[in-house]
Amino acid sequence: AAEKERSDKLVADFLPADTANQIRSKGKAKWDKYEKATVLFSDIQGFTRIAEEMNPEKLIDELDQFFFHFDSVVEKYNIEKIKTIGDAYMAAGGIPHKNSTNPVEVVLAALEMQAYMQQLKSSRAEIWDLRIGIHTGPVIAGVVGHKKMSYDIWGDTVNTASRMESSGTPGKINISGNTFGMVKEYFICEYRGKLPVKYKGNIDMYYVTGLRPELSVDLKGIPNKRFFIKLQLLRLGDLEERVFEGILTALPKTLHFHGLEYARKVYNQSFLLCRSEEIEQEDRLLVRTAALMLYTGLTQEYINFQNRSSVLCREILPEFKYSDTQIDQICNLIMSTKKPFE
Repeated sequence: AAEKERSDKLVADFLPADTANQIRSKGKAKWDKYEKATVLFSDIQGFTRIAEEMNPEKLIDELDQFFFHFDSVVEKYNIEKIKTIGDAYMAAGGIPHKNSTNPVEVVLAALEMQAYMQQLKSSRAEIWDLRIGIHTGPVIAGVVGHKKMSYDIWGDTVNTASRMESSGTPGKINISGNTFGMVKEYFICEYRGKLPVKYKGNIDMYYVTGLRPELSVDLKGIPNKRFFIKLQLLRLGDLEERVFEGILTALPKTLHFHGLEYARKVYNQSFLLCRSEEIEQEDRLLVRTAALMLYTGLTQEYINFQNRSSVLCREILPEFKYSDTQIDQICNLIMSTKKPFE
């Protein structure tokens, strides 16, 4: 059992959990297409020259230190590391689990990577400059190889992200117009113009210079509470899809009143009421989430369904980055709908 646990952990380090499970059970994994993924490429400026001059052991130690930190950053933001090739580091958000927040999360991760390199550079003159490129679009993801298997992504989005990196400047984060359209409410971006890209023609490019002042702590590069609430409201759309296209499709056919359409009307009405009452952003998030999750318990029982809905909240909402305090408040809101009303 201990050896199996070790081997499972080893596989999980190389492949996403769902993909690893498919390989274990079926011997192979299926390909998936993602309509919205954000791909990041990073590259160290002048690495070829550095590699010729530096002791090989020291070079590998330095790279390992950088990539170890990058791994912790991408894990923090639920981004999938794809691979490293020499000094290049490649990762993608929005895979293997689809989400709406991946453009913001990938840019946030890129800012942390750059900040880390700048912090090292301030104390060590020989630290190298990092160039980062980001693009958002459709990709195909899956496993290649039969013996030395690797999880990889393909598509025009990957090629464009690579071009964003090579068209950038050391020490800066270069993003495409596609990505800019999805992150402009979160970050300050400097328009570079339409620049020529090999095989792509002219593409709008932007440098990300930092967080918007109202979304940062003390106008520095640290996101504040308002930033994360704004991100959670975006993530609410993913939860909405999960509930209406997944959980509530299992409502018993014998229910004539509490059906899927009624649940949708209650949810939509909660949005209108929150807006008309001018409720603050975080409270709006909690009220709308409670309205969304209210009838999920009906898929399991009719009497006291609110209790079951609360249990489902505690199972599902952590996946969508709700804190324990937020989940407690959402469950209290759901339980307050039980008759007699208090």
